[in-house]
Amino acid sequence: MSRILLIIFILIPYLLFGYEVMVPQKEQLIIQLAQASKPIEKIDVLRGLVNYYQNRDNKIALEYTCEISDFIEAMPQDSLAAAEYSKTSIMFFQFGIYDQALSMLLRALDIYTNLDDRKAIMSAQNNLGGVYLRIDKVDEALFYFMNALTNYKKNSSKDGAADSLLYTIYNNIGLVYECKQDCDSSLYYLNKAYSMIDTSNYYKLGQCCNNIARVHLNRDDLDKSLYYGNKALNYRSAICDYEGMAKSAIVVANAYMRAGDLDSALKYANEAESITDRHRSLVNRCNALELLSDIYEWKKEYKLANRYIRELLKSRINIINDSIISRSNRIDFEYKMGKRIAEINLENEKSSHRFQTYLVLVISLVIILIILYALIYNRNRRIKLEKESLIYDLEYKNKKLATNVMFLMKNSEMVKNVISRLIKLKLKAKREVASEIDSIRFDMENSLKGDLWNEFNMHFNEVHFKFYNKLKEYCSELSPNEIKLCALLRLNLSSKEIAAIRGISVKSVEVMRVRLRKKLQLSNTDTNLVSFLADF
Repeated sequence: MSRILLIIFILIPYLLFGYEVMVPQKEQLIIQLAQASKPIEKIDVLRGLVNYYQNRDNKIALEYTCEISDFIEAMPQDSLAAAEYSKTSIMFFQFGIYDQALSMLLRALDIYTNLDDRKAIMSAQNNLGGVYLRIDKVDEALFYFMNALTNYKKNSSKDGAADSLLYTIYNNIGLVYECKQDCDSSLYYLNKAYSMIDTSNYYKLGQCCNNIARVHLNRDDLDKSLYYGNKALNYRSAICDYEGMAKSAIVVANAYMRAGDLDSALKYANEAESITDRHRSLVNRCNALELLSDIYEWKKEYKLANRYIRELLKSRINIINDSIISRSNRIDFEYKMGKRIAEINLENEKSSHRFQTYLVLVISLVIILIILYALIYNRNRRIKLEKESLIYDLEYKNKKLATNVMFLMKNSEMVKNVISRLIKLKLKAKREVASEIDSIRFDMENSLKGDLWNEFNMHFNEVHFKFYNKLKEYCSELSPNEIKLCALLRLNLSSKEIAAIRGISVKSVEVMRVRLRKKLQLSNTDTNLVSFLADF
């Protein structure tokens, strides 16, 4: 007993003083977060962490911003909370997490609606439309943009900020109608936006002129497209907006190519390609390279056309890789958020334990038994958290596996499309160029060799090594295609994603699912097919 008391008294300095001294400043902020009791206190600490990581590691800054959004929900749902929801939505939007951006904006809109704050309602509706437009949901985007426009007309106290927002609304509505291929409506709203711009605001002038030029190009009104495209290029050159310059040069080059002026088209296409080469912009670079390959093909200079096709292939593969990396980063982010929640819970438990230990030393020896009980409780809690961590690991591997197989399939499809285009190009090329095209085609065909499904099964078995055996034991009549469908469903993929991977229609996938339910004897039950397969 005396030894136990001696150990406890040795630990007292560490419990009272040493922990805060030994832990770095960043970790102290995390501990303060765990100890804070009010949402506003937690948000203040989290903002310190966000400010620390901002412009150093935006990924970590976003993680703390997500925690802020959780604590905003615990605040009184007033205008302050609505403003915080709006700020958080902007960060989610910038990082491509559009579902969370929509969720934050919808909550802000509900609060502003209850408060009848028309300016704030108008701004939230415009931002919602912008998010929906980014994810190609044009009907939803148009709904919110039109509601924002209606609220503007009802707002009696209009000022400079409101007029600037009105320009944005008109411009956005014009973009929506462009997506809907309604050129007349698009030009109507884009011209309204253009009429509102200050003549000194070259950024907005360049942006709006480029949009108008693009719509005229879609209407085959080439003279007006060239007029507005060159105006946009001049405005953007004046302020060194390189990404905008590349976009405008591509529009002008397309207009010249449709007009049959291939030399002028080549001049502007080369200008766009040069800008995107100096200032990394993969999407604009792909557009410029594709335009150059088309121009040289029209000029019957097949060797140069072939060169730009090869560059185009490299750039598109880089875009796919960036997309996969972005999706992978999002999966990593979700995984780390789950880990962080578990760590915070564990830290709370440790803090509670230290407090209980101090009370035991002050009160009596009898409470030492309570400490032992607390240790056992913490051990069980730690085991539970470790089990949760294993679940996170399994979900993470499933998402990684789904991402990898979709990448393999999309990459294979792209290479096949390029091979098909090379074969067509060979028919028009000279003999020495045709030989080089054959060499490239053979290299691409060799890259397609190998069984993608065998590679998928190898990775799948590493994560779910008993799945196929249990499935065959339950139903031995399943065909190979049905077994593949089961594997993809086990990864919780939607019918749309499965259709993209298998290269079939969504309706075909739904028919396969119905037949699979019948073979698994689930036809007349309410059992969810994905949940059923998750038990194997």
